[in-house]
Amino acid sequence: MAKGDNMDLLSGVSSVEFHNLKKVKIVISSDACWKDHVKRGFEKVTKLSEFLLLNAPVLENFVIIISKRSRCETCSGNCLSKYLFLLAFKLLDCPRSSTNSVIIFQE
Repeated sequence: MAKGDNMDLLSGVSSVEFHNLKKVKIVISSDACWKDHVKRGFEKVTKLSEFLLLNAPVLENFVIIISKRSRCETCSGNCLSKYLFLLAFKLLDCPRSSTNSVIIFQE
């Protein structure tokens, strides 16, 4: 999901179920300014996360790890935290196929 990546992550896999997927770990790098790249990066992470939560019936742990950085070098703010709160709220309301899944945000 790098800058300039225009690949559609979910094309061709709309009816797939991951029957053995128990753990998911997504690592988000804070190298890019999320204020500038929020539409592209945030939407891709959200779509991928929602897709996995919906199609993994035995999912136990869904972990999102954020590489820690105090301030953004581009906007001089903490732009990543703002969008991670939005992602957390969105994923908590997302339908899941596994009743035992836990979503963990980790810095």
